[in-house]
Amino acid sequence: MEIYKLTPLTSLVWFQEGPGVRNTQYTNSGVKLLNVANLIDGHIDLSTSNRYIAEEEAYGRYRHFLCDKGDLVIASSGIKVDYFDKKMGFVRQEHLPLCMNTSTIRFKVLDKNILNIRYFMYFLKSNFFKSQLSKQITGSAQLNFGPSHLKRMIVPLINIDYQNHICGILDKVYELEYKLQTELTLLNQLVKSRFLEMFGMSEGIDKHLEDVADICSGITKGRKVLGLELREVPYMAVSNVKMGYIDLSTVKTIMATENEIEQYRLFPNDILMTEGGDPDKVGRGAIIRNPPKDCIHQNHIFRVRLHKDVLLPEFFEEYLQGNSARRYFLKAAKQTTGIASINMKQLRALPVKIPPIKVQIQYSDFVHQVDKSKMAIQKSLDELETLKKSLMQTYFG
Repeated sequence: MEIYKLTPLTSLVWFQEGPGVRNTQYTNSGVKLLNVANLIDGHIDLSTSNRYIAEEEAYGRYRHFLCDKGDLVIASSGIKVDYFDKKMGFVRQEHLPLCMNTSTIRFKVLDKNILNIRYFMYFLKSNFFKSQLSKQITGSAQLNFGPSHLKRMIVPLINIDYQNHICGILDKVYELEYKLQTELTLLNQLVKSRFLEMFGMSEGIDKHLEDVADICSGITKGRKVLGLELREVPYMAVSNVKMGYIDLSTVKTIMATENEIEQYRLFPNDILMTEGGDPDKVGRGAIIRNPPKDCIHQNHIFRVRLHKDVLLPEFFEEYLQGNSARRYFLKAAKQTTGIASINMKQLRALPVKIPPIKVQIQYSDFVHQVDKSKMAIQKSLDELETLKKSLMQTYFG
C-alpha cells in the first residue's frame, strides 16, 4: 500500500497571482494578456483573445508576470465550484509571449524529482483541495481565493514513481473525455452546417411566432397557496435551459395545485425559452424531448408549443440560435445593469421565415440521425465521468 504524506503546498510549488491590469492599459497589439476567459475545458485558448498590453509595459513593469512554457495557470475568482476543474491549463510554447492578468494564478514545481506538475494539477481538481478551500471561503457559491488561502493548503504527497503512474491513468481518461467532447462539438457543427445549407438562402412564408405556436409563461414561486391542496412536482428553471439543449442534471421541485399542473405541464418536444439573461443569451431555447412526469416550468421561462403541421421543433430550435433571431432579441430586449429581458408580447412578435414543411421534415430526419450518434457519445461520457470520480476519490480522497 502506497503511503501518502500530507505536505505544505508552499514547500512543493512556487505560485504567483496575476496583476490588476486596467482597461485603460489595453492595446490592440503587443503582448497578449491571459484572462480567466482564456481557460477553457482544461486548456488555454487564446484564439478569441483581443486583449494586449504594450511591449514596453510587458517587458518593463510587468516582466515578472510573463509566463513561461510549462506554467500551470488556474482561475482564482468568480468561478462556480462545478466549473473550476475546467478553468486551468498549461502554457505552451505557441502561447508565448503571454502576460498574466487579474484573477489568475500560475504555479511552478520547486523540485521535479519530488512533484510531478500534472499530479499537482489533478490535486487541484480533487475534492481534497476543494474541501480545504471551502473551509476558508465559507458562504460563497463561487470560488474567490488567492495566495493567502494557498499558503494554508496541504498536498497528499506520494513518491514520484507512483505520481507518474497516477498521472498516466488520469491522463488517458481526460484525453478520451476531450476526444469524445470534440466529437460532440463536430456533430453540433454538422447540424448547423446542414441547417445553413438547407435554409440559409431559402425562401419561406413570413410569420410571427404567435401565428404558428401557443405560448405561455410558467408558475410563479412565492405565490399565495395557503389552504389549497398541493402536490410536489418537478419543474424547469432558467438554469435548465441552455442554448440548444436542456440540462436535466439538476431538476428542482415545487408544490403546485392540480389546476396549475394541468396548465403548465410540459409535453415532449415543447420548446423552452428564457425571458432574461446576458444580452447575447436572452431568448435562448431548446427542445425538451422527454420531460419528467408532470413536469411544469417557472414564470421566467416561456413554453412554446409549435403547430407541427407548419413548424417543426428541430427547425425552430436551430433558428433560435441563428443571426436573425439573435438580432431580433438584442434589439427588442430591455436591458438593466447588463441583464436583458424580453416579454410575452415581444416573443409573440418574433418574425419567423417558415420553409416548406417537406424540407423541414428532411432536416428533422437528419437531426434525429445525428442525435442517435450524440446519445451514444454522451453515454460514453457519462460512464467516463463516473470512472473519473471514482479514480479521483481513490487517489486523493
